[in-house]
Amino acid sequence: MEKIGEGKTILQQINGICLSLDTIHGKINEMIENIDPILSTPIYESCKRLKDDIDLFESQILYQLNPDYEKSASDFHGLRGRDRLNVFLVGEFSAGKTTFVQRLISDLSGPISGAPATACLVIHKQASSRSLIVKFNNSIVVKDKDLERFERFLNFFDLRKRFNLDQGTWIPSEKELVFDNWGSDKILNFLDEGNRFPEMFNQITWNHKKSKANNKITFLDFVDLYDMPGIGGNEEKHNAVIEGVFQEQRPDIILYLIDTARGTPSDDEKKALKELLSYITKYETLPLFYWVYQKPSGSYSPLDMKSIDSEGNILDKSFLKEKKESIEDFIKELNNSNDNGIPFGKKYREYLRKTIILYARGLTTDTEMSQNAVSLALRDYFNIYGKNYVVSIKKILSDNSKIPQFHIMSFYPNSAYTSNNPFIEEILNLIRRTSDLSISNVRKIIFDSFRIDNDEDLSKYPYDLQQTLKDWRKTTQSIIEEILAEIRVPKKLFDKSEIIGIDNINNKFWKKYNANYKWQTLLFTVQAYYWIKASYDKKIALQYISNIGNAILGNIEKDINRLSKINESLPIYDKIDIE
Repeated sequence: MEKIGEGKTILQQINGICLSLDTIHGKINEMIENIDPILSTPIYESCKRLKDDIDLFESQILYQLNPDYEKSASDFHGLRGRDRLNVFLVGEFSAGKTTFVQRLISDLSGPISGAPATACLVIHKQASSRSLIVKFNNSIVVKDKDLERFERFLNFFDLRKRFNLDQGTWIPSEKELVFDNWGSDKILNFLDEGNRFPEMFNQITWNHKKSKANNKITFLDFVDLYDMPGIGGNEEKHNAVIEGVFQEQRPDIILYLIDTARGTPSDDEKKALKELLSYITKYETLPLFYWVYQKPSGSYSPLDMKSIDSEGNILDKSFLKEKKESIEDFIKELNNSNDNGIPFGKKYREYLRKTIILYARGLTTDTEMSQNAVSLALRDYFNIYGKNYVVSIKKILSDNSKIPQFHIMSFYPNSAYTSNNPFIEEILNLIRRTSDLSISNVRKIIFDSFRIDNDEDLSKYPYDLQQTLKDWRKTTQSIIEEILAEIRVPKKLFDKSEIIGIDNINNKFWKKYNANYKWQTLLFTVQAYYWIKASYDKKIALQYISNIGNAILGNIEKDINRLSKINESLPIYDKIDIE
């Protein structure tokens, strides 16, 4: 009887488990129906296409127009080819930063624990092979109580021979070391032990290998991910590392992880957040700032029934609305609070009121939710700075004064009469305005206007092309000398030196050359000279660059507009709205 009763109990337990599994299965299906697993895909593909198009545009168009275009467009970090955005992952210790990195890169990211685990700056990058690149600070002073552990750390990783001890100060003999033969366990062990001595490292770069078999585009294709020390851990050591990073690196995007249960930064974070904002707002181009919820609320396990049934654990707008209201109240509170009589939030209000909330909660092994969330940050960046880039580059394209030979290459005769041609008038006006009317100076004005350099080295061209170019230069010179002879006058009576007569320019010159083929021969010869050189150098003919550039830039602008219209199909994104 006891066994039968015991059996019934077991059956009841099994039945209860089955019912629980059915409930869980139903909840998971409900979540799957609400999750769009490819939300990030069109965003990533659009961003990649934009980067490729901008690379092509700059290499084929801009470098011909303005050699300094890179300097003029230096604010647009991350929009070009292999250029990566700097994304800083910040938050209180144990907010789940290292776990979130693991979800983003689908790879190990560092030791994970409830303690202030990350004390060093760890930069996660994508590379052709896995490696760890360690950059040391100039020196480190280790307290006596930590000395034994520090030496054990150096010995275990075979680093003792790379440090010199000078009166209590440890000095690295090499500022950078590359470890490309370490396995995952050794890397994790190194980071775990190294986090006890963060003042030892300037930064640690973890290059993650992207499998050739996996061609899927991910967040790490676009960014270098900075996993920062936790706020609220070892304040002295961690804040020093954080300040150093902001002094040396410029963030493009800040992802600030928030404890999901609490909903807003803790009291301990407020002081650190003020310091963080003081670093961020010093930049002329401010980074985009996102409040990120990534951990399930509470301390329950992922498959606990209470967890599954709790409000906000599945995707719903009420959860995001609640968190948004909490963040807005927090920002208003900062604005009204005081620190030594100075309003805490006054300096930062305009910045924080433009921030955004991302909902990226999910299991440790989940990548879709995290990718969907951060792809929206990428969309915002390419939308905002992509549009600014187009505006900036349009100014370069419209500034024809920086395009060599623009006027001469843009000349299209519409009749036999050329007196109204702005290029000719510009040359004549330069002559009229000069105080030096000597033949030599006027000759220089004309030659400079045509950009003709008699000493130009033509040796890189084939012999027959060299001869053609030289012949065209002789033709140009001959016509210019004929024109000069027509408009010159004696400088003084019985003086053999001659100058250009202004009256001859205004009357005699146009009377002879207004409908004379010689003037058009001069123009066409110079055009042919530059046409053939551009063709041989595989360059676009200069008179077309501005028009072609604007057309290509128009297509880039359309791609940016299409990217900006990719809507978040999930309740995972909301803007802070404070008047």
